[in-house]
Amino acid sequence: MKRIWKQVQQTLRILGAGILAILVLVSSTVPGGERLEQVRAYTRGVEFDYAGWMLAALWDKGQQWALSAPRYWDEKTQRQVVEDWAALTREVQALRAESARIFADPSVSDPQTAAAPVLARLRAREAEQARLGALSEEILQIQTRAVLAEMGLTYGKQAVPSVLYRISKLPLALVVSPREVIRQDANISLLPDMGLDEITALEQRVEQELGVSALVVQIGGVAVYPAMVMETTNLVYLTDTVAHEWTHNYLTLRPLGMLYDASPELRSMNETAASLAGKEIGLRVLERYYPDLVPPPPAP
Repeated sequence: MKRIWKQVQQTLRILGAGILAILVLVSSTVPGGERLEQVRAYTRGVEFDYAGWMLAALWDKGQQWALSAPRYWDEKTQRQVVEDWAALTREVQALRAESARIFADPSVSDPQTAAAPVLARLRAREAEQARLGALSEEILQIQTRAVLAEMGLTYGKQAVPSVLYRISKLPLALVVSPREVIRQDANISLLPDMGLDEITALEQRVEQELGVSALVVQIGGVAVYPAMVMETTNLVYLTDTVAHEWTHNYLTLRPLGMLYDASPELRSMNETAASLAGKEIGLRVLERYYPDLVPPPPAP
């Protein structure tokens, strides 16, 4: 009973911290300004819903914490699960590429039938990937928290906020700049499944009607809470990104994060701090749990 009550308390703490983060982070996701509101006149129908995504992710994380066992496994078992997930993700990505080739091949008269065996295997592997993915996320969260404690970046061995991330399709980012100078006047998150034709039409419309430069780009992670991280099998990149986004979450509770959008200089300082911390913390995670994956030192 004591263990169950402890799990319930931890789940409630995670949900409480997450709701607080939503109130802070959503308010800072879209900076104010006249130019921003001008651009949003063209994007409101395709903007990404961060609040909805965070609430769903927090609910899933709370359930995982209450029900999952990775925190009781030894390090060898934890590593094996993460490696199994990475291998399965590589297989899923290969099956997606194979099905895309079939549908793109003009010589295939009935691509739906031709791709049926591939799609059936893809659905089965994606279901297994989702199960292992939840376990892998929790393991990397545990490992990162342990390294943060070793580095003295916790309070009573508790990371504040706790390290939480979720693999997800990432929103696209519409970046707007004046034509005569390189400067970010607006950065608006868009739905991840927009087609190339929709993206091109949006860029052209914003540029022509507002007299600016507009570009829709992909991103690697978003420091909402839990952090949103793109799917990858590269554990060097993944550990770095998880630590990078946690640093953003950490700074959000401090002046440098609260003033993220106050000026381009503060935004650059915040991103530089997160990049430096992410690389160092991510490297410590690799050295501690995946030493054979540590990349060689850069050349002088």
